[in-house]
Amino acid sequence: MTFRDDKEFPYGFQKSGHFSFHETELLEDYGCLMAGLQYGELVPTTSKQKEFMEFLEGRREPGNDIERVWDKYQRIVQRPRHKMFHEKGGELAIDEDGNLITHATIVPRGSMTKRHKYSAQINGQRLPKGSS
Repeated sequence: MTFRDDKEFPYGFQKSGHFSFHETELLEDYGCLMAGLQYGELVPTTSKQKEFMEFLEGRREPGNDIERVWDKYQRIVQRPRHKMFHEKGGELAIDEDGNLITHATIVPRGSMTKRHKYSAQINGQRLPKGSS
C-alpha cells in the first residue's frame, strides 16, 4: 500500500518541492506504517518500530532516514496556516524590493505604466510612503 496525502500534497510528495526523490520513496513506502504507529492504529512489534515510537514521543532525536523524513513531513503538515488572501478580501502584494506583504489589499495609484505603481494597505490602513 502506498502512502499518499492528497489533502496537503494533491500532486504528490515529489512535485510539492518539499521532498527529494529518496524522501518521496520513503514516505510512499513506509508512510502507512509510520502513520499507523503514530495514531495508535498499529502496535510496535519490532525493535525499529519501538525506536520509532521513542522518537515520536520525543525521547530521542530522529536517528535514521525514515524518522527524519517523517519529522520533516510532520513539520510541513502541522505548520501554521493563514487564510488565503481572497478569503480576507485582499490580494498578494510585493514591495519594490520583492518582499511579500501579507494580508494586503492592492490599490492602483495613478495611471498604469510599464511598471505598475501601487499603494498598499494592510487591514484597511494605508502604509506610509516607502514602507510598501
